[in-house]
Amino acid sequence: RPVSGTQPSIHRFSFWKIDGTDTVRLVWTTGFSGLGMQLYPEGKNLKGEAETFWDFPRTEQKAKVMARKIDCVDNCGR
Repeated sequence: RPVSGTQPSIHRFSFWKIDGTDTVRLVWTTGFSGLGMQLYPEGKNLKGEAETFWDFPRTEQKAKVMARKIDCVDNCGR
């Protein structure tokens, strides 16, 4: 869900799943295109790669990503 005070994404659907024993896959999608991330633990962080996907041919787009644990400050558990 969007951070408080921000506009919602065009990606109306999102999900995550565990791949194997130590990898998580995160996906945000419109139903036709979107962004997927494959993350694995490295120390206290999660690291991996993000890649866009489309329902038509397009130039490959990839980037390295890192997720850090932060304390929940606003709207926790809602």
